[in-house]
Amino acid sequence: MNKPILIYTVDTFPIGGGFNETELEQIHHYFEQIYVITSNFINPQIINFKQNVRTVFFKKENAFFEKIKYAFLTLTLSYFYSDIFHYIKTNHKPPSLKIIKDIVYSLTIAHKLRNEIKNNILKNSSPDQKIVLYSFWFNDMAIGLGLLKKYDINHAKLITRAHGSDLFHYAQESNFHPFRFFYFSIADMIISVSKAGQDYLSKRYHFIKMPKIIQLYLGSINQKERMENKMFDTEKLIIYTCSAATELKRIMFLPEILTSVSHKNIFWKHYGGGDLLNSLKARAEQRLSKKTSIHFEINDWIEQKEILNTMIELKPDFLLNISKSEGVPVSMMEAMSLGIPCIGTNVGGVSELIVDGVNGFLLKSNPSPIEVAEKINDYINLSNQKKSEMRINAYNTWNSKFNAEKNYTKFVEEILAL
Repeated sequence: MNKPILIYTVDTFPIGGGFNETELEQIHHYFEQIYVITSNFINPQIINFKQNVRTVFFKKENAFFEKIKYAFLTLTLSYFYSDIFHYIKTNHKPPSLKIIKDIVYSLTIAHKLRNEIKNNILKNSSPDQKIVLYSFWFNDMAIGLGLLKKYDINHAKLITRAHGSDLFHYAQESNFHPFRFFYFSIADMIISVSKAGQDYLSKRYHFIKMPKIIQLYLGSINQKERMENKMFDTEKLIIYTCSAATELKRIMFLPEILTSVSHKNIFWKHYGGGDLLNSLKARAEQRLSKKTSIHFEINDWIEQKEILNTMIELKPDFLLNISKSEGVPVSMMEAMSLGIPCIGTNVGGVSELIVDGVNGFLLKSNPSPIEVAEKINDYINLSNQKKSEMRINAYNTWNSKFNAEKNYTKFVEEILAL
């Protein structure tokens, strides 16, 4: 039986230092060819890291006349006006000019992606070639794949994953995601990375016919043996954070949080880029540099394997995540694969990963800096035996739920069964 071609869209490749590589490593041999279409390479050395995986750069920004062309095209489409109607019905007010511009921009990107794939990537494919259109994020590129299926290759299977900010309407400033109803009308399957996301889709859109909605976790590679015989420093509290420095991730609160933690020797290490990275460094210098009990190191993004290496070398007490919105954070999965507990906010699917007091601590969805510090102090006050048990439980959670080999095998089975 001929293997299908996989069109795989993702804004940044690899994400967050590389967990798309893990997914592709596990699934590539099920497909004849995989085209990874991305608008941002952060590691050009892995453009073609497997023989049948080709990475294609997609330039989102349009020249002036392209913008005019796609804008006029958008205004001729019925589902543009349907989206305006759904916005008014949902929010009980007309959309602002900015939101209308965002809707037009979204469809502009979608049409450009459709044309790029149709005219270049798949122009020589045979009519009977099996094709899977898969978007890692439920975003403009997912809508572009929907247009491609509707107008060009309606025999293709259309799938997207849905995570956190790309799924929950309240994670958006506008409380709105464009062209959801169009996508639902044409998609074959939506894969939520959390049970919370699956429930959200079923409840929020209960009044319309939906495509198949399933829940499948992402996964990470088993790293436990790399932590065997590693001794944790009982005299120092080591805190690890790994996220973009953005308003959504709330990492800017870390300096304030640390000033309320009751420990005489704290070391905080952070990895992650983002618009607020320089502001985070300045804030940490201002608030923490004179604290003799607190030391810190703030770094930009590094590759996935290096993040794992730093966790193994550092042996942190826990990984901390205080984001406003999440799917199920891969950084937490990777930490738990090393037997490292996690402390995180109860948003998205984080509660599906953290069992409070068992493999880490679960915070409120919008905790104050003092409340975060109190949870950290709860960890500090645990006996060494309890901390050891928490590490064992963290690894067992990973192995039962977030093992990449198990999860991505199930992912491919679901796709090929469509």
